[in-house]
Amino acid sequence: MTYKIKHVAEEIHMIKDIIPVSYQNAIIDRMQGKNFFPWFLLHKIGHKDYFAADQKDIYIDPNVTDDSGFFHIIQDDTEIRSAHYDFFRMILEFYCEKTGKTIDQIFRIRARYTSPSPGHDSTKYAAPHIDYPNNSDYTTLIYYVNDADGDTILFDKMFNPQTDVYNPVLNEKITEVYRHTPKKGEALIFNGHRYHSGNFPINHSSRIVLNFDFLEH
Repeated sequence: MTYKIKHVAEEIHMIKDIIPVSYQNAIIDRMQGKNFFPWFLLHKIGHKDYFAADQKDIYIDPNVTDDSGFFHIIQDDTEIRSAHYDFFRMILEFYCEKTGKTIDQIFRIRARYTSPSPGHDSTKYAAPHIDYPNNSDYTTLIYYVNDADGDTILFDKMFNPQTDVYNPVLNEKITEVYRHTPKKGEALIFNGHRYHSGNFPINHSSRIVLNFDFLEH
């Protein structure tokens, strides 16, 4: 399925059941099952300066919230960092099979696990960001491991690698243009230079996603 969004130049794609249900269940079992899966604690998943009220030159977005979460780095740049690489890399093989695309280079694969955060509601979100600021026109794919109510939010701002210096703290107001509620087995695909964010879950005990950043043709 392809979304056309007002004021958004590029297409945003959503693929239901991008991988077979048996593989979807195997991923959940591996990440939440009885077998040990190494999650690493990140005390603050956002950027601390979003909350530095004494820095007047920094835009303080009242909707930005922050809390702890867990992550697992599978690949970072060209370095494979996880023994689970081959297992998760197969998601991109199914993506290529369904779209006819070819992956030229993978920049990063990372898993993230968040749970409900006190004081968080559906109007809040983690700090808007891009995953991999570089000079390439890369693609971001978010795979949703489980059903959750922690929406992914896309904003109107695009990072321009030719003119912008990436700063994880925005000093300008940006506008939400699209949000997607996680559904097990779905993938959301968009231009990697688009600022985006995620919500903490509210009514679900966890929100688990896999983020892929890559070059394709």
